[in-house]
Amino acid sequence: MDKLPSFFLRRYDSHKIEKVMRKAAIHSYWDTRNKEDFKVELAKTSVDTFFYSKYGIDLSNLSEEDWGSIIRYIIKVFNPLMDMYYKNLKRDYPLSK
Repeated sequence: MDKLPSFFLRRYDSHKIEKVMRKAAIHSYWDTRNKEDFKVELAKTSVDTFFYSKYGIDLSNLSEEDWGSIIRYIIKVFNPLMDMYYKNLKRDYPLSK
């Protein structure tokens, strides 16, 4: 497993990130074209929104390595939930090819 940044581990709250994820799912769905891109976008948007709204921390200066480890961790933890969101959104709002 990747080494997660210490600021993330100190402030990470899975329940709050899940609440953000519920609201961000539809936006991430429209911004992506496949399930893997959807998961990456949803993870990044949810973490970024949570940290900014809860702690006022802007993650735009975070290194690619740190972003990658955080996104992989979030996808691993929330994978079944993200699959369900994608399946339901795809059913309700089919994307044209």
